[in-house]
Amino acid sequence: MKMTKKQSLAFEIVWYSICGAIALWGLTYIVLGLLSKYLPLPSEQNPLVSFDTTIKNLFGLDSLSWGLILLAIGSLLAIIVLLSFAKTADRSYDKSLRRKARLSHLDEAKEEVNAEAPKEE
Repeated sequence: MKMTKKQSLAFEIVWYSICGAIALWGLTYIVLGLLSKYLPLPSEQNPLVSFDTTIKNLFGLDSLSWGLILLAIGSLLAIIVLLSFAKTADRSYDKSLRRKARLSHLDEAKEEVNAEAPKEE
């Protein structure tokens, strides 16, 4: 079953939205990690420090590192989606160009045949 152009566009938008959400999640973690590190508050009053230590205790990396990882994953997925849909669009464009060239060649052949045919008066 082939996808139509509208289905393909909707599918592409969904994938870009997913990649954007992952990248935004990573950017949020990066900002939270930077704020927990450089906010001029004592660590007892800074709730972001407890968030950062909880993330570090659970997963072994701080929120800044996880943010960079998530941002990289979102960017790589977006690049893969972009390349795959660009390849599909290039294929369909090339296919239409070949079809147009074939049809123009057939039209030229018809014109030659019509020109060579004897004219009746």
